[in-house]
Amino acid sequence: MMTLIYSMAVLVVRIVFVLLSYLVFSKLKWREAFSNKNYYLARWACILLSITVGQAVSSYFIEIIDIIRGIIFTVMSL
Repeated sequence: MMTLIYSMAVLVVRIVFVLLSYLVFSKLKWREAFSNKNYYLARWACILLSITVGQAVSSYFIEIIDIIRGIIFTVMSL
């Protein structure tokens, strides 16, 4: 049961960070980076960059949560 709750929390954290990074990257002026001919690629670049950064940031925070959880379980078992 604990594994299911932890897995769901990890999934929620990853989705939240991907959405937050998408909100940040969607505010950038992508027209300056892409020509008018290739402007349709700007949307894909924003989505892929959001997934990449969201995944990296969420992995960092999940690792910190795992370390804190391990420390708490170790201290509680003493």
